Amino acid sequence: MLKDGSFQLVREYKVEGDRIHYYSLDSHQWEEMPSELVDWDATHKQEDEEAKEKADSVAKIRALDKARTADMIDIDASLEAAPGVFLPQQEGVFVYASNQVSELSQAETDIKADTGRIVKQILVPIPIVPSRRNVSIKGTRAKTRITDAQPEFYVRTADAHEPRMELIHAKVKGYERFLENIDSLFKRESVKADTVPLQRWIIAHGVFRFTLGQPLDPGEYAFTEVVQEEGGNSIYVWDVGVDPGNSAATAKTK
Repeated sequence: MLKDGSFQLVREYKVEGDRIHYYSLDSHQWEEMPSELVDWDATHKQEDEEAKEKADSVAKIRALDKARTADMIDIDASLEAAPGVFLPQQEGVFVYASNQVSELSQAETDIKADTGRIVKQILVPIPIVPSRRNVSIKGTRAKTRITDAQPEFYVRTADAHEPRMELIHAKVKGYERFLENIDSLFKRESVKADTVPLQRWIIAHGVFRFTLGQPLDPGEYAFTEVVQEEGGNSIYVWDVGVDPGNSAATAKTK
């Protein structure tokens, strides 16, 4: 927050002498200015308010996760993705590629609203309200890498709900991967993000298979679940990277 009433949207900052160095979320690079231009009282007040909002959001997320896993269902552990290739028994999100099943991990993300220019940084899921939002994933590459251009995705849910999933081609900018203009995902309108067509198949109680409508180009992708809830919505994000190769190559996690 600046003394002239304006503000700079930053991911982090540090004070060095009479200068303040900050990472700008507008330019996606480090910048600096004289520290005397900063309204420190207003800045610290804003930081305290965002910290409280973050703590409240995390508490709600943990309560939701606890409620989801409180009533576990018995899921058959013998489900095969291919002959001799079995899905893990626990709930989660998995990718089947090159005759191997790998579990996807949730990604650490930021979310930015075009209106109000508010940034929240928490581990997914991210609770948001319907309006234009840009989600970014930290880092330029997913840990889970595959070389199969026609993978399949599997989702096991603990409460047997039918997940609403989207596969989005992320854009790498600077040191992050961006899922841009995803507001339409929450309104069930035409999707503005770079999505890949998916078809959902119910293969068992609480187990869902997703096949692709087209092969994947090499790049970074986010497999996302949109959850509509009272008072807002949430998005869960799992990331995966596709490297150049062929379907005979082996999926791997680095």
